[in-house]
Amino acid sequence: MNRTLGLVTAGVLVGAAATVVTAASSQSDAERWNVASGITWAQYNPDQKLAYLQGFLAGSGLADAERAAGTADTVALGAALDSLVRWGGLRFAYGAWVYASQLDDHYWWETHTNTRMLFTLREINQRIKARQ
Repeated sequence: MNRTLGLVTAGVLVGAAATVVTAASSQSDAERWNVASGITWAQYNPDQKLAYLQGFLAGSGLADAERAAGTADTVALGAALDSLVRWGGLRFAYGAWVYASQLDDHYWWETHTNTRMLFTLREINQRIKARQ
């Protein structure tokens, strides 16, 4: 009976340690969004890629709206954001999957894998806009 209790206790401790390591790893990843590169991108599954890009686009859209509205008022920001979306005035004006496919293509080349995603997204966006 004591052996079973000891094994259960050991299992709980191993599980707790794994949870702590996973949480620390997740926190580290979250803190390192500014240096994430093609290596990080390759490790993401499609849902994670979409989540990253939707967050990126939301943050960029909010920054554009703040510049356009000139205020932090939520109603004015909402109106500015809606206007920018409607008239194509967002700096990053394309959907998440457009950027995802471009990132996949860009990072397919091994020489690009160390490039930060933020810089790659900026470069991709500039290329797409130059084609218009």
